[in-house]
Amino acid sequence: MSIDTFFYFQKNRKIFKTVISNKSQFAEKNWRNFAKTINGSLEHLKLNYLRVDTGGGKGESFAD
Repeated sequence: MSIDTFFYFQKNRKIFKTVISNKSQFAEKNWRNFAKTINGSLEHLKLNYLRVDTGGGKGESFAD
């Protein structure tokens, strides 16, 4: 690495760090939203799944 390049990185290191941390925060936020969506969908499926009545009148469900 040349001296010029080294100084360029020293001078801009804060900018690079900020960009990298913003990107990782963005990814983390997206992952959380994704996880929430998946959880919400699973919860919804589970509730609908457990609500199925087999007609036995005992409120049996396939999940048992």
